[in-house]
Amino acid sequence: KMESRLFCAITGASALLVTVAGGVGQEPSIFERPALVVEQQMVQMQLQQLFMQQRYDKAEQVIAAVILKNPTVALNHYNLACVHARQGRIEAALDALALAVSHGFVNVNSLRTDGDLDGVRGNPRFAALLDQAQKRNRDALSDVKDRFALQPIRDGVARVTASNTLWDFQ
Repeated sequence: KMESRLFCAITGASALLVTVAGGVGQEPSIFERPALVVEQQMVQMQLQQLFMQQRYDKAEQVIAAVILKNPTVALNHYNLACVHARQGRIEAALDALALAVSHGFVNVNSLRTDGDLDGVRGNPRFAALLDQAQKRNRDALSDVKDRFALQPIRDGVARVTASNTLWDFQ
């Protein structure tokens, strides 16, 4: 179950991966993102092992280091929330979850079903964060449809730019 959550989170967040490239808070070029997704998947596999071994302190160290390097990757904050929840640190888990949602985590299914978050689901803050993620999910789907409309081919040339390119990481 935990394994499927991690891999579900990888694929669910891959299209929305935002990280630091060239400066704090700066979104990477669409053409840099495939390499960043591979790096993120490697971190996820390491975390999967640590979660299976219930080594939450070590998992927290790994995630903290990754967040220092890439503070805007929502999935990392989500995983930190899972670690804190497993450690019984409810307020810290909710704080990390709030950061995950604010950075674009919109995988509502994971929020509802991930066993790692069982300890925080009864908290009113969790309900508010779930509502916020649902709204962002709807908005994100609408934005993707608007942002990535097909561009015309002119004089036999198709222009490929960050504004008309979306990677399918599957």
